[in-house]
Amino acid sequence: MKFAGLQCLAMNIINKKEKAVAELKAANIEAALSPAAARRALGGISPATEFRWNKSGLLVPFYLHGKKLYNASRIRKMIENGGEDFSAS
Repeated sequence: MKFAGLQCLAMNIINKKEKAVAELKAANIEAALSPAAARRALGGISPATEFRWNKSGLLVPFYLHGKKLYNASRIRKMIENGGEDFSAS
């Protein structure tokens, strides 16, 4: 691949990252956690527990560019409330 092609590829990646960051800011999301990071924050729960909590509505993901993410402030509230339902707050 020639230098100009690499330069174009690098600019394309940078533009995609900037667009994703702008979308996060527009959605007013404080911080997003990957499923693995969320599981660790919740005491090292298993992927199966994550799935069950998703299904029950206790742990609610959102998707950005096809990637599953969790809102860090919701995870923090969940930990502070001892896992009780906090969706009304």
